[in-house]
Amino acid sequence: AQKIPLEMVADGNLLEISLWVDGELFSEFGNPPFLAWWQLKPGKHTVWAQGLDAEGSTVTSETVVFEVLQNTD
Repeated sequence: AQKIPLEMVADGNLLEISLWVDGELFSEFGNPPFLAWWQLKPGKHTVWAQGLDAEGSTVTSETVVFEVLQNTD
């Protein structure tokens, strides 16, 4: 039942931001704060954000890779 915050920081030129987790759309934002809570799942995961600027161009963040370990207690 544990969750972690996934937060994006963007300059004011982006109109829309989408958050992707493991290749699937997780959340979309129209304005700050760009924050979503993700339910922890054991395994390796990838997260990135995509934004749409005022000129219609898509901007993609770097991909963050992390691993959630299974609790053995």
